[in-house]
Amino acid sequence: MENNLIVIENGQLNIYLLDNQVVWEVGRMSKEHTPDIPMHATTISRRHGRFQNMDGIWFYMDENPKNGTIRNQKKLSSGLHGLVKPVMVSPGDVFVFGGGEDAVVSPATVWAFFRTRYYDAPWRAMDSRGCSKFLIVDGDIRMKLANPEPGSVVECEHGMVIYMGALTYVIGPLKVMGSKGSTDGTNYYGTN
Repeated sequence: MENNLIVIENGQLNIYLLDNQVVWEVGRMSKEHTPDIPMHATTISRRHGRFQNMDGIWFYMDENPKNGTIRNQKKLSSGLHGLVKPVMVSPGDVFVFGGGEDAVVSPATVWAFFRTRYYDAPWRAMDSRGCSKFLIVDGDIRMKLANPEPGSVVECEHGMVIYMGALTYVIGPLKVMGSKGSTDGTNYYGTN
């Protein structure tokens, strides 16, 4: 098992292999401070939160940042008397850092995905501007994705697709084709 965190900010995808250390601080970089998972958005606090391994289980602790953290579409709250409250992290958890009360993926927020499967292959970025439908081919399996929200994830047997609006990230031997929207009889283009 390879616990890892995929982080996407302003079109840049980074992967952090969490098992390489026990605590990973999340925050905005400054001259005085360089967190383990550095972010640049001004909606991110310098000491936004941290991922921590406790007895083999990963937790996220939100440091009560001004613009908050959303986990699986729910805003994280502080513990009793404002103390940090650990939240157990599970494979497939989606985080949006710096989005206030909303889980909106935008240039002002940072998106992250926790997973336990690691691919030793490069990620590919696909221009998906204007696409409303996708066809994902994984060997003999064909999947359709219609009107996805930014931050949508499709995990396949041999790879993974992350739709972020203008860009879609693909890993593994998958073929992904997009359509600029039509009625039935969709014409897909742009394999990668």
